[in-house]
Amino acid sequence: MRPPIAALLALLSLAAGPLPGPAAAQDGGGKGKEENPFGEEAPPPLTPEQEKEAAALFDKAKALASKGSSHFPVARPLFQRFLKLYPGADEDRLREAEDRSGENCLAGIELMHDGGPSSRRIDVELMGDGYLESKYQEFLKHAPSQMVEFWREPLYAEYEDYFNVWRFDLVSKEEGVDELSMEERMGAPPPPPEPARPGRKKKREPKKFSTALNCIAAGPQNQVWADPEQVQRWRRYLPESDGLTIAFAKKGELGMGGGGIATTGRKVAVVHEFGHAFVGLLDEYAVNPMRPQGRIFAANAVSTNDDDPRTPPPVDDIPWKHWLKAKHPDVKVLLGGATYQTGVFRPAASCAMNSGGSGAMCWVCREEGVLKIYSYVNPVDEYGPVQDVITMTPAESREFFVVPMAPKRHRLLVEWYLQRISTGEPLPPEPAAPVEGGEVSSVADDRASGMWRGDGDRGFRRRQDPLPEGKPLGSTLKAVEKKLKDNAFRSSVVLKGLDPGTWKVTARVLDDTKVPGYGFPWVLKDDDRMREEWKTWRVDVTGGAAAVPAPGPGGAGGK
Repeated sequence: MRPPIAALLALLSLAAGPLPGPAAAQDGGGKGKEENPFGEEAPPPLTPEQEKEAAALFDKAKALASKGSSHFPVARPLFQRFLKLYPGADEDRLREAEDRSGENCLAGIELMHDGGPSSRRIDVELMGDGYLESKYQEFLKHAPSQMVEFWREPLYAEYEDYFNVWRFDLVSKEEGVDELSMEERMGAPPPPPEPARPGRKKKREPKKFSTALNCIAAGPQNQVWADPEQVQRWRRYLPESDGLTIAFAKKGELGMGGGGIATTGRKVAVVHEFGHAFVGLLDEYAVNPMRPQGRIFAANAVSTNDDDPRTPPPVDDIPWKHWLKAKHPDVKVLLGGATYQTGVFRPAASCAMNSGGSGAMCWVCREEGVLKIYSYVNPVDEYGPVQDVITMTPAESREFFVVPMAPKRHRLLVEWYLQRISTGEPLPPEPAAPVEGGEVSSVADDRASGMWRGDGDRGFRRRQDPLPEGKPLGSTLKAVEKKLKDNAFRSSVVLKGLDPGTWKVTARVLDDTKVPGYGFPWVLKDDDRMREEWKTWRVDVTGGAAAVPAPGPGGAGGK
């Protein structure tokens, strides 16, 4: 049974919390072995020889399916044959075979926008609903048009290479979006059937369709919404998933967003809906003449406790007060927001969250979007050496480097510091996790999990373990920068001639968000310092005295 649509709409319109998530066993239509209510015997387990044959058939079908939807016509019959011949096979394989060959099924997954390694990027799914078996390849043409609007937003255009986008080619049994009765919208039980009367026209029942995402016209203006259980059903076939989906309903109109899912229809509003689903923003338009019953507080909306619903709260209670104090000409305190005409205030007259996505994000929403991106993605993309503790002699030299992430039109700042921890013999070694060999490392996987996360895992860890106050200690080092492809670069220093003892070298990487053409940085307030990262190595120098003096404050430690 679905949750009451009225409650669902309240959650979605405010994007204020998680939707009911699917349990692991909820397949949204997938078939595995289930208890038979009529007492029929379950399929007998496979013999060892049958298990071998079943595994070979499944693996062959899976190998074809992994090559993309162009191989779907060949892979699908193999999955169907597997289901027919081996009903007693492993439940996970049975479920996947059904998901890849049933009436509503997954034809294939392909990477349509490659920003970089998934472990260091935000991986987003783009799914299509209502594409029949004979027409599912139409989505190959429709998918890029959805992303045109997405990349047109300056926020996502600037940080384009921070994202990967995966196209899910889904086959639907039928075309259409479910209609809801008034009882379904309000969560009430259906009324008893009325006795038939001669000459009385029968009441039209809401239309229902069997589709891959089970999209429903859930909003007051028939805004379309994808079933979270169905989204999760397909999402589990992308191990790289960050739990963020853009769902396109072929027969839908307007969209809705929340809980990590941005659903859109033919009237594309992907930036607006993704603002709900990913950034956690509220609507900035105002259609409800009533004031809200409870408190509203978000990056781009705040309610007032004043008896007069047109009186804004004190400045110190406004989430974007730092923009007001900076006197940004486009940031104000305007009446109306979070769908309410009174009692709530918004920061800008024009914003993607106010227009259904036809305009760009306002300054306040864009700032929140940058911080959300960095709650998933590290500012440092690669670094070396991979070991945290380096041992060398005074006569040796050693290079240290970082490769920052690369926005499109501005560069991240890199500063290097060298601090002497002890003189004489190095300090006793600290216990550390074993590290495999190599001199280059990517930053650890920081992806989020589940249907909804207020932030990515990196953001959660940063709040648990904040950076030290100020900048790294020690003298500054002069770095060498080498240009890489596009806007990427490599910053390095070489340490040599250090006296025996223990040293610490730190690379501080910061995104100042100073994008050319904008009079202000995109981020003015970053309490958790999401845009900043320190990469630190301990250097133990053993042996005799240094051949040359170690760099002093402001000295050059690199070539």
